[in-house]
Parts: sequence; C-alpha cells; structure tokens
Amino acid sequence: MRKRRIILSLCVVGLIAAAVALATATAKPAQAHPSYGQPCNCHPVTPPPPPPPPVVQAPPPPPPVPPFKVTGAELGKGIQPDNTVQTATSTFGPKDTIYLSVGSEGMPQPRAVLAVKWTFGTKDTLVHEETANVTPPSDKPMHTEFHIAKPSGWPAGNYKVTLTVDGQPALTKTFTVAAAKK
Repeated sequence: MRKRRIILSLCVVGLIAAAVALATATAKPAQAHPSYGQPCNCHPVTPPPPPPPPVVQAPPPPPPVPPFKVTGAELGKGIQPDNTVQTATSTFGPKDTIYLSVGSEGMPQPRAVLAVKWTFGTKDTLVHEETANVTPPSDKPMHTEFHIAKPSGWPAGNYKVTLTVDGQPALTKTFTVAAAKK
C-alpha cells in the first residue's frame, strides 16, 4: 500500500508540474508591480496601441483662373481663320473693309463684353458700334474680330476705333483712309 501511495504522490506531483509548465508557457510576461517594482501577474500587460493610419494628402488646389485681359489689337485689310489680321496697317483705301483683331487671354467670369465704337474726324462722328461676348470655356489666348465696310467708299480722313471691356475703356487705335487715287 505504501508503494501505491508513493506512485500516486509521484503522479500528483507530475500533474502539478505539467500544469505549472503549461501555465508558464501561456502566461503574459509579468509587469513590474506599481508599489514595489518587482514582477507580478496582478497587473495585466497592456499591448502597445496600433500604428496610426497612413496620412493621405489632399491633392493640391487647382491653379487660380487668370483674370480676363486684352493683350492688344491690330488693324488690317484682311483676316485669318484664327481672327488675326493678315497684314497690320493703319492706312486704308476708300473701298477697303477695315478689320480690328482684339487679342485677349484669361477666363471671363462668367463672360466679358467687348464693345467697339468706330468714329470719323475731329468731331468723332459715329460710323458704327458693335459688341461681342467672350465666354468660357477657353482660357487660352484668343482673338475677336470686328470690321466695317462701305461699298460706296469711306470719306478720306482720320478715324479711330475705341475698345471697351465690360464698359471700361481698354484701348484706342487711330487709322487713316487715304483719298481715292485718280
């Protein structure tokens, strides 16, 4: 019987040792006790926080829209398909069609109104008035064409054309109609 007790005791001791080994293998590492600084299992180990999510940068804002502006104007006797004059001049014949090509760039918001006033002589006698709307979608440089014609012939003398943008003076061009050659 004594042998049996010894074997039974050994079995119990083996089971206890196995349980302790298993508990030690699966236990979290001990944290230092806040009161006396020695390792203990009475305060659980807190896992580190997860890393922050990656920072997604917003796309840069679009560049600002350039404001509308007139870049220049030329007078001529003919016009190209892109509304530029064929050959710039300031002297015309009595039967010529007189073209004005107005260069502009930038985006009109929502539109720009170009107006021209053609006048004759020192008293600025009105010859013709005309307007043109410049509207998006183009922010590329562009040309707007205006013209006057008089099949019976222009009187010889000095003329001018005044351009306004949205009612504000932009530029004035002077030109001459030469007397008819006899």
